[in-house]
Amino acid sequence: MGKSRVFAALVTAALALLAGSARAQPSDDPPPHEPRPPLPAPRARYLPQPPGPARTPPQPEFESGLAVQQALVAGVMPIAAVAVAVNGRTLSGAAVPLVVAPLASGTLVCLIGNSSEHYQAPCEAPVIGAVLGALTTVPLWYLGTTVHVEDDVNLAPLLLGALGWFIIQPVATVTAWHLLRSPRSVPGATPLPPAVLHRALPPERPRGLSLAPGELTLPLVSLAF
Repeated sequence: MGKSRVFAALVTAALALLAGSARAQPSDDPPPHEPRPPLPAPRARYLPQPPGPARTPPQPEFESGLAVQQALVAGVMPIAAVAVAVNGRTLSGAAVPLVVAPLASGTLVCLIGNSSEHYQAPCEAPVIGAVLGALTTVPLWYLGTTVHVEDDVNLAPLLLGALGWFIIQPVATVTAWHLLRSPRSVPGATPLPPAVLHRALPPERPRGLSLAPGELTLPLVSLAF
């Protein structure tokens, strides 16, 4: 009876030692899978757009060569009209060139101005300017008749009328075109839009860098001879 109890006690002690050693020994089973932390959100970056159409070149403030041509035409037309009117044998033959001259002067000034690569203006502007400038000859002529002079010949109406016909008319014609001019529109010459924010593709997993605690990826090179 005593021997059986001793034997049972020894077996119990041996089992207890085996259980303790099993607990102390690390297990070979892999640890439970932990979820990998999410990758960082892809960073936004600016990508330049492909080159677009060229920008509109800056407009010059004043085109001197164009203005000189307009001034020459506007100044010669009244002189030519008076020369033709003086040689006219009838009243209608003398009046026609005086009526046509402002219309022709305004039209030619408009055609010359609209030949510019940078500006354009409606032709009504120089034509109306020429007509109004020519009409100033009448009140200026009348104003000259009111001037009292002691000489027998009063040149004031002729001088003031010439001021309206030869000076005010061409100046009004050219000025009207330049006041109403506007930049010529160039098809396709629009400003380039700003760079657009593009979303980059998800970045590749870096090599040789730690992605998560306890995880490291290293590139391996295999050589065969």
